[in-house]
Amino acid sequence: MTKKALIVIPYRDSYFIKSYGFAVRDTQIIYELQKRNIFSDLIIINRPVSIYERFLTKKKKSLWPNAITIDTTSIDFFGPLKKRAWTVNCYQDIFQTVLQDLLNAREYEEIVILDFTPMSILPIVESAITKIVYWYDLIDNFTKHNRYDIVEKKLVQEKYNYVNEHYNAVTGVSSKALEAVGHKNSYLLTNGVFDFGSNSASGSPEYDFGFVGFVTDKFDTAFVKKLADWGFSVIVHGKIMDKTIQRELEAFGIVCSGVFSYIDIQKVISTFKVGLLPYLYEKSHDESPLKLYEYLKNNKPCLTSINYEISNSFVLNYNDTDIHIEKISELLSVSGSAEIAESISPSDYLQNKIDAVLPYILKY
Repeated sequence: MTKKALIVIPYRDSYFIKSYGFAVRDTQIIYELQKRNIFSDLIIINRPVSIYERFLTKKKKSLWPNAITIDTTSIDFFGPLKKRAWTVNCYQDIFQTVLQDLLNAREYEEIVILDFTPMSILPIVESAITKIVYWYDLIDNFTKHNRYDIVEKKLVQEKYNYVNEHYNAVTGVSSKALEAVGHKNSYLLTNGVFDFGSNSASGSPEYDFGFVGFVTDKFDTAFVKKLADWGFSVIVHGKIMDKTIQRELEAFGIVCSGVFSYIDIQKVISTFKVGLLPYLYEKSHDESPLKLYEYLKNNKPCLTSINYEISNSFVLNYNDTDIHIEKISELLSVSGSAEIAESISPSDYLQNKIDAVLPYILKY
């Protein structure tokens, strides 16, 4: 036995990849791990598809690119009615089957389980022959998630307690997120520059400001309206989860362009001069925004509401500063400068951040 296998239970499965590409943290980490020659086999377990989904929206099974994909249909009629709470137990049978099959094959000296799920409870399996490592990654602190209700946040806390007791190691998107679990083997793994596709957006921007990503009720519409009132043009790219917010933005004269795939990220970012991170502090989580890196990578300065791990002259916090039109204009004037991407250090790249923590994960 000289081989290692990696079993991944992602937060966003291959159906998400099919629609949006590598747009979120877990998908990018998996992509980076695929590029390394550490694991002989990469096995992705999709969330079991309910019978309703299989007939309506997921008729054709979706496979993760260049990986072994486990895509099953659940016959649990009533479980999916619990929505997110269904995921607490929905993986248990298929996970147990996949792991036991690998153990029975006796081909692997080590099996690493990488779990990204906020509340799913995976059985803890031990082997006298094969080393098994349970690795949990906090892509967000879901106990603070503005889209989760009280019951769901309680289930997340129960998952954190389970991880703290049974898992070998934990990585987290921020120090505060890691504190929420409190695991003794915790390693900071903030988001980073995802080295995928070209490194900068090209073209003549049509809009002054732009946002890329999912829009929820933590979006600071009041500040974006202020930008519009000052005469700046604004475009929002991405799925808007609350139609009331879309109507409010469009009433301000802000363009909402709709859903896009990550493969088009450079083209999307080329449409504006300055990137926006307008989040309400009271509704924000313990996080590290991917789009901050995307803006800087594509030579766009960023106007943000919260101080994150990158701080330089191209990132302006409108809540820390006496914001005024002249200051805004300074950001607009430097848009497109190669110095913006050059301000990113090698340690800011996701691939280097993963390489820095991976030896600690694999030592257990």
